[in-house]
Amino acid sequence: AGMDTTGCLCVRAPLVVRKHAVGALYLAIRPGKEFADADLALIQGLAERAAIAIDNARLYIETQQALASGSATATQLDTIFNATDVGIFVTDAQGAFLRINPYGAQLLGLPPDALEGVSPGAKAPFELRTAEGEVIPTDREPLHLARTLGRPIEQRIIIHRHSSSKDIQALTRCSPWLDERRQVAGAIGVVTDITTIYELERQKDEFLGIASHELKTPLTSLKILAHLLARNMQASCERRE
Repeated sequence: AGMDTTGCLCVRAPLVVRKHAVGALYLAIRPGKEFADADLALIQGLAERAAIAIDNARLYIETQQALASGSATATQLDTIFNATDVGIFVTDAQGAFLRINPYGAQLLGLPPDALEGVSPGAKAPFELRTAEGEVIPTDREPLHLARTLGRPIEQRIIIHRHSSSKDIQALTRCSPWLDERRQVAGAIGVVTDITTIYELERQKDEFLGIASHELKTPLTSLKILAHLLARNMQASCERRE
């Protein structure tokens, strides 16, 4: 934090994902104002989400370019798939999975390089849920929507793994990919585990809720005392008259 040339108080938050800086977030407020601790926590959360969104977009573009260019860049595609620690999923036009990278298999609770259990009609060892915890029907899953609607789909989801009953909070970006005839040939999904960020947000909300309650308690007592004092003063003045 610091002052800029106009005298405004400003905050610069680095956009960092997997220990790599992808940009910076800059915010400024008018002179005389200050950032509260809750504001700084919110700014940090925004910076973390922005970094993830930027990195997801980069991974999607690289993966789509590699798919579009065919076998000549198979090595490049394999490198992208295997070296990154976000889940990458590629389906064909019917929704069958063509590729799942090792980290993606880990997110779903599958063995590395395994496609079994995620093909259409098979009973998967996991289920996708909305951020509110409701099971997402197959025809509303992000990859399906991206493929059938022909446009990018961004969604916050929960991956529930049956084997461990563990819920993973995730941010997903899914987009259709096109063949050489510019027809939808399938979909690409990039999924980022944001469980740690979710827990930090939950703890921040709990803290703010407790702090707000604790502040309200003495304020309520003061309001009651002030009201009683006002009534007593009014009654005293009436008796004097």
